[in-house]
Amino acid sequence: MNVAGHAVWFPHFTPKSLDHLDFVHHLLRTYCELDICCAITGTYPAYIAGVLTSYYRTQPVIRTLCIARTLSTILDNVYRKVDTFVIGPFQFHLTEREKYEAFPDVSNYDITFENVTVCFSVPIVNVSPSCGSKSSINLTNFIGNT
Repeated sequence: MNVAGHAVWFPHFTPKSLDHLDFVHHLLRTYCELDICCAITGTYPAYIAGVLTSYYRTQPVIRTLCIARTLSTILDNVYRKVDTFVIGPFQFHLTEREKYEAFPDVSNYDITFENVTVCFSVPIVNVSPSCGSKSSINLTNFIGNT
């Protein structure tokens, strides 16, 4: 069923774990409403599906929030690796700056929504010129094949 814009959610999927699911739902919905193509990959989706028993290190870490590079001014702070900024109701705080200094399209952020903070790795994926901001199928296909 369509929930937000061009995103498709599968109503028959029942998550096995609900940890931070509301947080992730709000994050993905906010990005979709802002016409920003993104996908969450890594251990978190497998944990929610019940395949893995944990997605933690020392704190909740949802790896990875992949964002499609577009000409969006909303994402300028991510592209420039600004220390602290806000997108919608989410506060971003750059962490591990030195670790990712040599990688211009990868950052690590603590993202806070309400009173919950979760760590994300945020790679920027270049989907141009053939794809645009609504290229979620292409982005997910790219991520699945890398």
